[in-house]
Amino acid sequence: MRTAFPLRLARAEDISDLERLIPISVHALQSAFYSEAQRRAALGPVFGVDRQLIRDGTYFVVEHGGLIVGCGGWSGRESVFGGDAGRPEAGKVLDPASDPARGGPSLSTPIGRAAVSEKRFYRPANPP
Repeated sequence: MRTAFPLRLARAEDISDLERLIPISVHALQSAFYSEAQRRAALGPVFGVDRQLIRDGTYFVVEHGGLIVGCGGWSGRESVFGGDAGRPEAGKVLDPASDPARGGPSLSTPIGRAAVSEKRFYRPANPP
């Protein structure tokens, strides 16, 4: 499956753009489900940039016209969700043979479907 917009691995130099995009996305896409106070409280610990996923090579961005317009990823580590704000460490790398799956690519999202179709998923690129 080819996406209408290019999917690529996120890089460290994307972080400032992601930090601007994620709050816009949260307020636009989650307003039907969460109050403004809940959305604000979730920004950072739940909805935020996870630099470890970028380092692991399991976080993607979608670009249009040279701008990042979407992002998403998943972890092959024991941390369950969210940005890395306040997280003390990266979390151990899970063993798919013995550890339950956590936050795998969601087939309900265009980024997840594209990543799966391009076989870009699960094992962190740089485990400790």
